[in-house]
Amino acid sequence: MTFDLEYSRWQEEQNKQINELRTAVNAHASDSDLRLIVDGIMAHYDEIFRLKGVAAKADVFHILSGMWKTPAERCFLWLGGFRSSELLKVYAYDIDKIILHWLLIANVSRLEPCSHCSPPPAPSNF
Repeated sequence: MTFDLEYSRWQEEQNKQINELRTAVNAHASDSDLRLIVDGIMAHYDEIFRLKGVAAKADVFHILSGMWKTPAERCFLWLGGFRSSELLKVYAYDIDKIILHWLLIANVSRLEPCSHCSPPPAPSNF
């Protein structure tokens, strides 16, 4: 997949940036030089979050499965107890409440149109 290739490229760039930071720290670079390097690293992380967002819109299950991660990263996720299916369980109850709420509104609006009614409150967990 495209995301897998982009993630590999991102990791390579991350390694270069971390090595640059290590070199600068060992050379006792000035605070302003270190700040520039750290800002570049932070911007680099912004890029991976943007890439993940785009990839999730295309195939959310690929991102949640973590198959794009290295085997070592997947092992640590497994050891840490992360299960992507747990996310679905957490949201299942809220999604059911939202769907029920909108179905009730749809049924009531068919019975009596109301032009002065306010929209329902937004769900609290989103």
